[in-house]
Amino acid sequence: MLDLVGANASWQARISRLGRLFKGQFADWTNLNLAGLAVNRDLLTKDAVACLDLFANGRRGSLFQRLGALRKSGVYRQTFAGTLGLYLAFVLGRI
Repeated sequence: MLDLVGANASWQARISRLGRLFKGQFADWTNLNLAGLAVNRDLLTKDAVACLDLFANGRRGSLFQRLGALRKSGVYRQTFAGTLGLYLAFVLGRI
């Protein structure tokens, strides 16, 4: 079967992503991405650094602190369902 970039809209792909969320894979990927951004922090605008810090710090703390930091950061996914999944990951502490 041919896989296309961005062709993850099937129910099977969504269920697979949900499984990876519960296994902590999104947290691992987020750690790698944040490490990469940290190395290039000096290349980011002040607004991007503020967003990055809110997102990174929002991964810790109480439920309300995590959700508040995510909301304030302005980070979202491309689709409404994706954004809901992002908030779920923050609620569950799996990002």
